This record gives sequence, structure tokens and C-alpha cells, in this order.
Amino acid sequence: MDRQCPHCSALRWTDEPASICCHAGKTVLEQRRDPPDVLKRLLTGEHPFSSQFLKDIRKYNGALHMTSLGSRQREQPGWNPSFILHGQMHHRIGSLLPDPGDAARFCQVFFVDQELQNRLQWTAGLNDTLLQELQAVLHDCNSYVRSLKSAVDLLRSDPQLQSARVVINPDARPSGEHVRRFNLPECSEVGILTDLGDADGVVQAQWRSVVLRLRGGGLQEISETHRSYDPLEYVLLLPYGEDGWHIGLKKDRGITMMKYYAYLIQVRPGQFNSLLYGRRLFQ
Repeated sequence: MDRQCPHCSALRWTDEPASICCHAGKTVLEQRRDPPDVLKRLLTGEHPFSSQFLKDIRKYNGALHMTSLGSRQREQPGWNPSFILHGQMHHRIGSLLPDPGDAARFCQVFFVDQELQNRLQWTAGLNDTLLQELQAVLHDCNSYVRSLKSAVDLLRSDPQLQSARVVINPDARPSGEHVRRFNLPECSEVGILTDLGDADGVVQAQWRSVVLRLRGGGLQEISETHRSYDPLEYVLLLPYGEDGWHIGLKKDRGITMMKYYAYLIQVRPGQFNSLLYGRRLFQ
């Protein structure tokens, strides 16, 4: 890879077109931060548990992600070594806490007691010491885990907020900026929507945003154009909760989903790219 883009510094093979990385400077994205030290050492083989982690990285991500994979599956008679999907795959998310008597799943596990035991219950063959270490990393640095945990604590402690909704806004915005929502401590990834008297406002919030109840309410599908579509699912590739592609990038800057990921997966000198170290999870 001896060709370098003069606009974004991406390295290219000889026969790759100059537009493959950033469309000659038209696609500009912020540089991603290096992952937390523990995760970086796991990805690069410098951690004692690296080999098991890289072998089972999809399992570890599956034990820690905050959404579930939804799809329509075509059933075939007899033994099926593979499965066939109908239509489009999507991500779904439920309430912040399980109903009484139900086991915690996905994002709910972050906010209940015996978090580690809950994860090991759903996913077999994982190293409990490593899983606990990864849990601690996400509690410390993931903006969604921290913001949602603050929201759960607030809803639990205030009876007047029991019927409120937690909103993940679809539009990326500068830290500290908010419209008609209360800021939560430390992060502005989510807000609490308390005034549900305006039916039109509720419909608009549910259509554009991810709106979660404290308990109940079933599963909600997350639009693939929402900025949280990727970070809620691929928590080990986007450990800080960085925005994924969202429709605002296309509307405001003309960056389509294909241009976004084409830019993201390039090799650039001096930049650590977690995606390219993700092995089977990257696939």
C-alpha cells in the first residue's frame, strides 16, 4: 500500500481509485479516539486473555451489547446448517429495567444487581474475569451506559417520573446543547421527556427518537438512520458510544452510508483503527 491520499492520508493499493477513501476530500470525519487501554491491548494481542478474546469476540460483544438483532427468518424443513433471512435486519431495544419476575436482557443488565452473573447466564464459554474487566471499561467510558444509568437512578428515585420516557435524540448535537429536555449528568446522549400531554409531540418523539420506558412497553425497533444504531450494538468496536452513520450526515454534508464506512475502514499511518482489529466482529 504505497499510495497515500493527499486529503485524508489513507493508504491505497496501486490499482485502487483515488476516490475510494474520501471522494477526493469531500468526505471529512473526525478522527476516532484510541480505545481504552484494556481493550486496545486485547485487540493487539498484548493482554493475557487476548487469544481467547479475539477467538470469541462476537460472543463477548453479544454478552455486552445493548440491543438485540431482529429479522424475519425463513423456516426450511429438515436439518439446517445455516439460516435464511427475509427482508432487512434491524436492531431492537426494550425497557430500561425488566418486569418483575423476568430476567434482565441486553441494556437492562447494566442496571441490575449481579450484572456479571446475568451475562454468564445468557452466554456460555466466556472468561468471567475478562468479562468483568470489559464491563468495568464500559461503565467507565461508554456515554450511553453512563447516561442511561443516570436516567434509571433518577426514574427509580422520583415517583413523579415513573411514567416519564427516556429519549435518545437522533440528531448529534454539541455537548451541553439541548431543546425542551433536561440534561443528565456528565453526558448529553439521552434526556428525560416528562410532558407527554401533547399527542403530536409524543408521535414526533417516537418517530424520530428512541423512546424508552422504565419498565414494560415491549421492544422498539431502532432505525438504521439513527446515530445510536451502531454504538448500541457494537459496543466493543465503539466503546465510547461514538455516533454511527445517521441521516443528518447525508442531509447536511452529503455523506451517504457507503461513503461513511468507506472512509472509516481505511488504514491511516499513526491512527489506530479498532474496526480492522475486530476480526469476526468486524465482519
